[in-house]
Amino acid sequence: MSVSRCQLFEAGFPADVLHLNDPSCKGTVRNGRVEFHFDNDEHICGTNLVANSTHFIYDNFILGKPRSEGDSLISREKILKLSFSCVYPQ
Repeated sequence: MSVSRCQLFEAGFPADVLHLNDPSCKGTVRNGRVEFHFDNDEHICGTNLVANSTHFIYDNFILGKPRSEGDSLISREKILKLSFSCVYPQ
């Protein structure tokens, strides 16, 4: 899975604060994109598998929470949760 690094950075989410459902699965920056790699074996990164009568559906999400920038009287928590899925016929 890959997403535009520029768009995320402009929204306040640098690449180093992003991870998949499993927080140890961080992305890497390549060619202006943040890429996340996972597989179906020992590096599943919190991916969920659902199978119905016709398809296998893998779903996960990219999560990010920017670093706080000082103390403020008004605080708002900004969180990115970008869900995605891959669907394969059985």
